[in-house]
Amino acid sequence: MSTPAAPDSTVVGSAARVMLEILIHGPLSRVELAERLGLSGPSLTRLTKPLIAEGRLFEGAPQARPAGRPLQPLDLDPASEHFAGVKLTADTVYAVITDLRGAVRAEEEQPLTDHAPDVVADAVAALVRGLGAPFGRISGVGISLGGNSADGRIVGSHSFSTGPAFPSPTSSNSGSACRSWSPTTSTPSRRPSTGSAPAAGSTLSRL
Repeated sequence: MSTPAAPDSTVVGSAARVMLEILIHGPLSRVELAERLGLSGPSLTRLTKPLIAEGRLFEGAPQARPAGRPLQPLDLDPASEHFAGVKLTADTVYAVITDLRGAVRAEEEQPLTDHAPDVVADAVAALVRGLGAPFGRISGVGISLGGNSADGRIVGSHSFSTGPAFPSPTSSNSGSACRSWSPTTSTPSRRPSTGSAPAAGSTLSRL
């Protein structure tokens, strides 16, 4: 039995560029998309056809123009993907579910009575699982932990725990030390080192 070939990374990347262009600029015709992305018409058609079939993109109403055929813009379906965002404070876990355009579709908060990693991981997992259930698959989860950084590199204080300072993944002087990952992988994109934050793998196993 043959093993299906993995998707071409170039094709996947180009499809993501198409989605991002529409996400930022709104509905665009195939002609506009091809010009913006430097693609030929046939190449763009090969990229958009599966996105339309999957329900990620859809064709809008034709738009008349002075000459030539009407333009048919492509738009994305915000409900085609959903994401969870979690904010940890000293005593509360806040969670939201957003659509592809970032609109909040559901939100909830729960008290946090213990900072033990397993307790925090369980609380996050339960909140995301329950809040995201009506939306089906959650494409990604982001967890933030507020803190202050004097130099934009080291978080010197944060209200969540009394552990040691840790490297900040952001370059701002004051912000959040964030971890984000897809539920399909156990590798977070950012992993600030602190003994008091929940391990990413333990949270993922609960999702």
